[in-house]
Amino acid sequence: RSSESGPAGTAGWGAAVADSRAAPWHHRPVSLASLAQRTRFSRQELQLMYRGFKNDCPSGLVHRAAFREIFSQFFPLGDASAYADLVFDSFDPGGRGCLTFEIVIQGLSVICKGSSEEKLDWAFRLYDTDRDGFISKREMVQLVRAIYDMLGDSVWPRVHPCDAQLHAEKIFDAMDRDGDGAVTFQQFVLACRRDRDLDRELDCFDTL
Repeated sequence: RSSESGPAGTAGWGAAVADSRAAPWHHRPVSLASLAQRTRFSRQELQLMYRGFKNDCPSGLVHRAAFREIFSQFFPLGDASAYADLVFDSFDPGGRGCLTFEIVIQGLSVICKGSSEEKLDWAFRLYDTDRDGFISKREMVQLVRAIYDMLGDSVWPRVHPCDAQLHAEKIFDAMDRDGDGAVTFQQFVLACRRDRDLDRELDCFDTL
């Protein structure tokens, strides 16, 4: 899970963010030089990404519905809405309901160019949807189903919801070694580092 990829393309911002255009106020971002110091993107990369973001989000904000539409463009063979919501929430833990360019870039910096520890920290927060510091079996099933829904017909044969649940339960049981029904961050990290098969299972879901 430590492989790096380049910055996300900007074409996906497109007309999908039309609802962001209606925002009643405009957000002024920090300088790109400052953002380059706080992320692993170069100033040139940030300039390219900001140009695309600003062109499609003149208010400087992207809302949940627009975020879903962006994901849908990248996964046309499935339904990416549930997974997009989970990623959005991981970027917006305060529940504000909209994301600034800085927030999106800081999240992408971790996902695309972060250390293995940073990526595991983000992945745990993605699973821990209620932010209680634990991953429950329900949360694991929710995420795995969202991923299979997003992949849709790109996975053949298409995965049945019951199979997705069994897959999620298998991953959860491998992490929940003490059987208390809750996976801590430490258990999550240890399981990913200890079990290569489990790590490969999770790599299948590293879609960003």
